[in-house]
Amino acid sequence: MIQSIQTASRALQSSTMVSAVALLCLVAGLLEGAFSLSCYHCDAFGKDCIGNEKQCDKGYDMCIANITEINTVGKPVIKRIVRACGTQAMCNVTYTMSLNGTSLYAMTQCCASKDKCPITDVQKTTTENQVECSTCNEANNEKCKNPVTIKCRGNEKKCMSYTAKDTKTNTKYISQVCATENLCTMQNVTTLPFEQVLMTKFDCTNHAPSMFPGLLFPVAILIAMLKLLS
Repeated sequence: MIQSIQTASRALQSSTMVSAVALLCLVAGLLEGAFSLSCYHCDAFGKDCIGNEKQCDKGYDMCIANITEINTVGKPVIKRIVRACGTQAMCNVTYTMSLNGTSLYAMTQCCASKDKCPITDVQKTTTENQVECSTCNEANNEKCKNPVTIKCRGNEKKCMSYTAKDTKTNTKYISQVCATENLCTMQNVTTLPFEQVLMTKFDCTNHAPSMFPGLLFPVAILIAMLKLLS
């Protein structure tokens, strides 16, 4: 009789522990859902965008707002804002690139919730430095045939080359530009593409590049200057 009571007691304790574990798992799941990060996913030209809220995938711990401004001589300034999920590594990043007559300025702001990402003016420096690069943007060529040498501006201390493809026409472009050094090692650029995708990794030198790289990988980047000049 006593043995039966002990057996029943152990069974009850085991059942209680299982129930407690199940309850804890349920609570943890609910808390994870309640506190998971959600960010706006949208983009707009010339103004801010708010909307299309999405829950971020695992590994994304910040909401980001990327502001890009493209200045081309004789054309209106193009400004684009992109909001999305991001990571801490994307925060407070600025980068620029330029070629003959066109400059691209971009910066990424971060925040811990979707409503707090600030939108500020992109920092622009037009002062020429001592670096000179041979620049071009040419379609359907394997190398630049008519490069133009320019003086780089601000923190653009590298000559960078890459190829890109227009997703609508499949036209391939080769570009050589002045660029900030942080672009040289970027494998993921926050800004979404207009109509083009990067086809090769960025290849940087301290002088005008003589060839373009050949390592392919599917990374999207905002290369609006290609579209403007094509």
